[in-house]
Amino acid sequence: MENIRSILIFHAAAIGDTVLATPVSLKLKAACPQATVRYLTHESLFPLLRLCSAIDFFHPYSKSQSIFEVRQLISSLKPDLIVDLSGSVKSIVRTAFLAPRVLHYRKQGEKSRRMLHAVDNYLDTLSPLGISTPSLLFPSLSAGDELLETVKEAVGITGDAAASVVALVPGVGTLRPHRAWGEENWIALSLRLLADGLEVLLIGGPEDRALCDRIQVAAGDGCKNLAGKFSLPETAALLSLAVATVSGDTGPAHISVATGTPVVGIYGPTYAARSGPYGMEKYVLDVSSRCRCLLSKQCTIAGADRSGSCLAEVSVAMVYAKLESLLRVSDRS
Repeated sequence: MENIRSILIFHAAAIGDTVLATPVSLKLKAACPQATVRYLTHESLFPLLRLCSAIDFFHPYSKSQSIFEVRQLISSLKPDLIVDLSGSVKSIVRTAFLAPRVLHYRKQGEKSRRMLHAVDNYLDTLSPLGISTPSLLFPSLSAGDELLETVKEAVGITGDAAASVVALVPGVGTLRPHRAWGEENWIALSLRLLADGLEVLLIGGPEDRALCDRIQVAAGDGCKNLAGKFSLPETAALLSLAVATVSGDTGPAHISVATGTPVVGIYGPTYAARSGPYGMEKYVLDVSSRCRCLLSKQCTIAGADRSGSCLAEVSVAMVYAKLESLLRVSDRS
């Protein structure tokens, strides 16, 4: 590994998968501290990935670029090792024969006998190198003091107040609405947390603002709607300040784990074993084994644009019990 001086990681992915793959950079940097680690991905992800200390340089990728243009860029970087995490046939063509060694990610089949978590699936790409995996994969993202102070001031968190903050992620975006837990559940959970003297931060993107507005109005004082108000790195900083996060299968759930904040996960239409909050298995509520629309884009039982019917089995009391158990562990640590 001493002859590897330049590493290029190619990963054109969504936020969640991008965060789940950050341990790959950490593992490579630990094994090759002398190497420069470059990342080729969507430019919109640069600010978030800059919170990963293992990545040295970033290079923009766009779907509009031709295969020739991408290969020309990669060739100009003269990498000794390419790690292609995109896992598509096109990505194989884009990266083939451009370095002495090229490793390609292979996503496990949906019916694999042994279900690998996405994090382990990404790390498995490096197995031909024969390097050891760090004992601690997360946190992999770290917000600096300046960024933390900025978001604290913006939200009004002072002193030790962060110890009483719980982040809730009610929205799941617009593409797969059946992953969402019911709005009335988020309202009830917020009210219960506020009654316990905790502060609730509603986290999400611009598309989640209306939903979070309704939850905030119903829950009242102590519940803050921050959906769409912060950048990705600022959101990571906010999540790192919380004592815990509650979320479905979302990017913020993985960002939370990547910043060191534990997560209570609510899973039905997707496999928690593959895409749940990593290392949080005991705090995940998983009804995927009873989901009749598993891995579908919408719930065929409840109807399009609705929460999955299987998630109706997950009660507020069940989520609260998991969260209470997690908070007791946090108090002891």
